[in-house]
Amino acid sequence: MKKLPVVLLSVIVFLTAFAPKLSAQAKGKLKISYVAVGTIEGYSYPSKMKVYIDGKEVGEGPVKEQTVKNTFTVEVPQGQHEVRCVLWAQCKGVWEERLVSNDYSFDWSYAGTLNFKKKNKLKLEFNVTKTATIKK
Repeated sequence: MKKLPVVLLSVIVFLTAFAPKLSAQAKGKLKISYVAVGTIEGYSYPSKMKVYIDGKEVGEGPVKEQTVKNTFTVEVPQGQHEVRCVLWAQCKGVWEERLVSNDYSFDWSYAGTLNFKKKNKLKLEFNVTKTATIKK
């Protein structure tokens, strides 16, 4: 009969010490590279990309002129998730999403479902001539 409290106490200690680690979702890295192709002279803006996983913002890349290739890494949960990457432009001192709804010729964004492992890569081309975002 005395063994029951000892066993119960052992289970409580185990759950308190290790349960948070067991339930934490494994993390991975997503390396994103993107470039704008066919930019019309006079329409190149300082740009940055924001990344959303399952609707939650997980990071953003450094600011660079849109004609300059940009690469950065964000932490992502492993497994299958909805991904959205949106390019933002700084126009007249104001940051805005580069979307048709903001009077851009096409949506400078990517959306899809990806299955993340420990290391992942996503390469995007924003093609002005084709008015399309192309996953490479």
